[in-house]
Amino acid sequence: MAKYITIDRGNKESKAEMLEKSAQSLRKGISIMMFPEGTRSPDKEISTFKLGAFQLALMTDKPILPVILDGTGGILPKHGLIFSRGYIIRIKILDPVHPGSFGTADPEGLALQFRTLMVEELKKMREEK
Repeated sequence: MAKYITIDRGNKESKAEMLEKSAQSLRKGISIMMFPEGTRSPDKEISTFKLGAFQLALMTDKPILPVILDGTGGILPKHGLIFSRGYIIRIKILDPVHPGSFGTADPEGLALQFRTLMVEELKKMREEK
């Protein structure tokens, strides 16, 4: 019912299918949410980004809305099934960024620039505590 678009990690056909379904949704004006790291960070820092979200932004010429989540790591530990209570989660939503505003049409360069932006913003969030 939620129309999740799934991916089978390591399966190139699955990635291509996910990108096409995602592009169709974006072209219809339906927003999608992706976690560019592809998994949870083991050290509470932003890890290397996968390229799918950035390939998609370049393919569709749609802006990216960066959202930074901090403090979610303990709520549901990796491979865990039970949610924990008592954690404070902070969310920061940045302004939408058009992929062309970074001056690159390269998914790797775009991913690196977005990661740099988000690392800087996460640092600011943590300093504001």
